[in-house]
Formats: sequence, C-alpha cells, structure tokens
Amino acid sequence: MFVTTPSLEQWVPKELGPPDARYWAGFDLATNAPWYLVTHQFQADGDTFVQTTVLALESHLVEFVKGAESEAVISVQCVSRQPGGEWSMQSIAELWLPSEEEAQDTGPLLFFMREGGLFDAHQQEVVGPSANRRLLCRFASPDES
Repeated sequence: MFVTTPSLEQWVPKELGPPDARYWAGFDLATNAPWYLVTHQFQADGDTFVQTTVLALESHLVEFVKGAESEAVISVQCVSRQPGGEWSMQSIAELWLPSEEEAQDTGPLLFFMREGGLFDAHQQEVVGPSANRRLLCRFASPDES
C-alpha cells in the first residue's frame, strides 16, 4: 500500500487533468510487499497517450488488465524488496491466472518473468504445470515493439 501526506501534494492546473484528480510528488510505502508499474496506452480527443499507473495489490493488477482494451497494456514491472533491503525491478513477460486449486497458495496472479521463471504473489517460484492455468496477458519484449 502507498501512503500520501499533504506535504507531498502537488498543485497542477485543473485544465491539465480530470476535475477531481489530485497530484502527488511522492508517496511512502506502508509495507515491503511487491508493487507494480503498469505502462498503458489510452485515447483522448483522438490522440493516443502513454501513462504509467502504480498498483500495490495483485488483485488490482488483475482487474486493471482485465478492464483494459486489447493491446492497451504495454508492460508491467514488478518492484520488490530484496533480502539485502534494496529494491529491484523485473520485467514481466506474461501474467497468468492460477488454477482454483493452486490460487489459495499462490495468490490471485502468477508472473512469468522476462528473465525466466514462473513466480507467485509471494515471490516463490511455482514448480510444475497446471492444465487449468489461464493466460491473462502477454507482453512484447522491448526489441519486438
């Protein structure tokens, strides 16, 4: 989860965004849990824009990707705390929905990392196939774009 404080709120002219939007120059992390940077396209007034959204929960990531138009999500990166305390960012190649049987242990989403390996929401490698997994989204590698 992210925590914002009034001291980090940034004034932006209303004509530059939605009327109810609020802007923040920064935020604090409330937990050491992984979080996600989702780069996506959207259309407004006939133009295409690229935006990055920060999400803290896998369930929100699932809903975001499911609600996006086809090809709208360009990439997802996982930012996670490493054992030494530093943060690391990894590119995700595919998002998978786990089978009902494994979801209780893995969480709502599985991540096939660009560097290889299938991981669950707890950053544990998932071993073994499951015929009931469903591909949610596949992202082109940067050299395919």
